[in-house]
Amino acid sequence: MTGPTVSTPCLSPFAQVTADLLGMGCRVRFLAVGRSMLPTIREGDVVTCEPIHSGTIRRGDIILHRFRHGVIAHRVVKIEARRGQPAIFILRGDACAADDAPVDAAQILGRVVAVERNGRVISLAGPGARLARAFRVEVSRWKAWLKAAYRW
Repeated sequence: MTGPTVSTPCLSPFAQVTADLLGMGCRVRFLAVGRSMLPTIREGDVVTCEPIHSGTIRRGDIILHRFRHGVIAHRVVKIEARRGQPAIFILRGDACAADDAPVDAAQILGRVVAVERNGRVISLAGPGARLARAFRVEVSRWKAWLKAAYRW
């Protein structure tokens, strides 16, 4: 008699190939679909992901992870680390109001490091990219404040 079988979610062919390549240490490039990461990633942008170890993930990184039968790339907004247990990652699309369901390290495939738009490569990793994002967030806050202030 054999023991119980462990079933794994059936991934789409794209998700499976992406997971396999990143698991072998390769970078992957693909066309973005959807609007959840606007304005950082636009539909039709060419996204570049590289493999990542979950221990090196930082708040603000854009992570590609398994989601249902496919993959999704969203930004890390919080890392919940409990003593003696693996970290849990809270993600959210830049254009989304609510957080995604928590993601564990086993679901993570890679980190988005760049997007190519209109023939130009935009780096999304490293200190320069973090500074540029912080600047864009601050400008957005000021714009929202100014709009609200001048409505009355």
